[in-house]
Amino acid sequence: MAIPAGVETVTVTSGQPLTLPDGTPVRGYLRWRAPALNVVPADDYTFGGEAIAQLDANGNFSIALIPQDATGVDPTGWTYEVTAVFSNAVGWTRFITLTKDQPDVVLSDIVDPTPIDPSFQVGYLSLAGGTLTGPLFLAADPTQALEASTKQYVDAGDAATEASAQSYADAGDATRVAKAGDTMTGSLTFTAGDLALNTAQMQATLTELLVASLDTGVLRGGQLTANLSDPHAVDISPVTAFIVDQYTNPDSPTITRVSEPAKTIVLDAAGLARSVTWYVMDATGAVTMQATKPEAEERRDKVLLGGIVYDPVPDEITVVQTLPTILAQPVNQMYDLMSGLGGFRIEGLDVSPNGTNLELDLSAGRMFTTAFNHYDSGALTKDPHEVSIDARTSFGFRHITRTFTTTPPLVTALDVNNYDPNGTVTAMPNNRFQVFRVWMVGNKSVTTDIIVQYGQQNFTSIENALTSIGTAPYAVDEVVRANLALIGYIAVQQGSTDLSDPSQAQFRRPMKFADA
Repeated sequence: MAIPAGVETVTVTSGQPLTLPDGTPVRGYLRWRAPALNVVPADDYTFGGEAIAQLDANGNFSIALIPQDATGVDPTGWTYEVTAVFSNAVGWTRFITLTKDQPDVVLSDIVDPTPIDPSFQVGYLSLAGGTLTGPLFLAADPTQALEASTKQYVDAGDAATEASAQSYADAGDATRVAKAGDTMTGSLTFTAGDLALNTAQMQATLTELLVASLDTGVLRGGQLTANLSDPHAVDISPVTAFIVDQYTNPDSPTITRVSEPAKTIVLDAAGLARSVTWYVMDATGAVTMQATKPEAEERRDKVLLGGIVYDPVPDEITVVQTLPTILAQPVNQMYDLMSGLGGFRIEGLDVSPNGTNLELDLSAGRMFTTAFNHYDSGALTKDPHEVSIDARTSFGFRHITRTFTTTPPLVTALDVNNYDPNGTVTAMPNNRFQVFRVWMVGNKSVTTDIIVQYGQQNFTSIENALTSIGTAPYAVDEVVRANLALIGYIAVQQGSTDLSDPSQAQFRRPMKFADA
């Protein structure tokens, strides 16, 4: 039910959207919690508990709430406990007061970014705890273990403790570690039950983990550009790099940080006598020029920066290219590679005729498809990129063209009488041949995971159709190319009725990284 018309409300909005530091909208909600029971007798109205302000896709929200000083509200003087629950950011809790004299407010004007922790203020001290606004006088010093203590009782105890502590401090025990900071002369071992952590061991372990995760390469900078005044020179921007040696002494690997200011390198006589020169930096920061691109072994000992092309006819450097081993975001670099390769069949997944009809069977197998198996039926897996598929008979699939924009219907019979010469389904010329492509996505849904793409050319014979695979142009939608694996080719004649007849249809398995 709506809040009665006679009860004042305050509308709180986000103002500008709530975002992360880079502007990405925050996702989640704000929980506004009032005391469990409040009444407005004049309006016969009772309310309490919490209300949710859901953030929209852009990070905005708006919510109408009853202020603590609404006319006739009882009790008064409490505050809203506001809890931010976010799925892509750290949450927080603050206490906010709303007053009826400000019926419209923006969150940033009323929230205190400094963490606080007051309890609801309702004029009395809750059994659950709270803060007094005035002094509390006790009848006498405590006599029981859980009684509250008077100031005079505590002061007397403090005086005795201070005298004892001062006596200990005056002894000047040189074996103690000062709380304000000190220098240990040996290892420090923390022991708690079965836990024993030695700081020296921890440092050695962390160093080994760091070395194992680092490569030789450029952390930042090191860009190569043509020098504007000397046609034989290259400018190198300030560079920070690391050289990691895990081979000279595997039990004691080393990490060398190389930090060099900007410098200009002029081609030497050898560089002027060849077309291509490569630039590498050693552990001292010295840059050398060489004719060959560094191979695997050299790239572990020196930092590759890039290369240039020199043309003797104009007598100048004509191409400058920065080509470092990039240390930043190594996992994302691996993802870049996997995304570029796309999904592919590992084993099995052979498409074959179902029988003397136009239907298809699929053998069991496995496919590689980035992150599709990260969760399997809600459970986290240890093989996130490998999907196992069970065998199927007369499986369902969907026909697509090169430019499909809507989800086609699920079918089981191959549409041999149409093809896709220009992005639209078009009738095949009589008795001509085309090549269908069979694609699979790793979502394990038997109604959505297989699509069959129409052929885009027609051929006079099945031999010509098969020869066109990998040689004739074939357009594929980018969504299909990036997310699905090509698992089969079907060369088939218009008007066919029996896919098991090799004169009407023939099946081919694609190579692992085959193009469409």
